[in-house]
Amino acid sequence: SALTQKYSKLKISDKLKENINLLSQDDSYTITTGQQVHIFLGPLYVIYKAISAIRLANKLSQLHPNKKFVPVFWMAGEDHDFEEISYINLFNKQIKWDKPENFHGPVGRLKTDSLLPLLEEIKSILGPNYQNTYLLEVFEKAYSTQSNLNDATRYIINELLGEQGLIVLDPD
Repeated sequence: SALTQKYSKLKISDKLKENINLLSQDDSYTITTGQQVHIFLGPLYVIYKAISAIRLANKLSQLHPNKKFVPVFWMAGEDHDFEEISYINLFNKQIKWDKPENFHGPVGRLKTDSLLPLLEEIKSILGPNYQNTYLLEVFEKAYSTQSNLNDATRYIINELLGEQGLIVLDPD
C-alpha cells in the first residue's frame, strides 16, 4: 500500500503495477540493488545497477517459472552526506549544487527547484542534440514538478526503466 501511494502521482506501466502486486505473494522474490540518491542520477553505475537488477530478475523468472522475481531499486535518500551527492562530472567539468542554507537532514528531502539552473549548465555543455533531448526533458520535469530529491529520483528512474517493471523503494 505504501508503494501504491508513492506511485499514485506517476504514470506507471502495467508491468510495474503487476510487480507491485507480486510483492504480496508468497512465491515472489526481490532482486534488489540500490544507491544513495544523487543529482541527475549521479555516477553512471546507478543505471548499470538498476539494469542489472532487471536483467537478473528476468533471467531468474525464465529459469524458475514457478516463482516470481521482482527488480527493486533501493533509493537511499535517508543518507545525510550532501557533499557526496551534490555534484556530477560531465566532460571533465564539475557541476555542483550548493547546499541550501540551514538544511540539515536526509538529502532525499531536499527541494529540487534549485537544480534547474544546473540543468541549464548541462544543456550548454551538451549542446543541441536529439539524443540528449529526452533525458534533459525528464530531468527538467522531475526537478520542477516533484517536491524533493527522493520523489524526483523516483520519477526519473520510473520514466527511464518503469516499463521494465523496476520498483523504486524509498526507505525514508
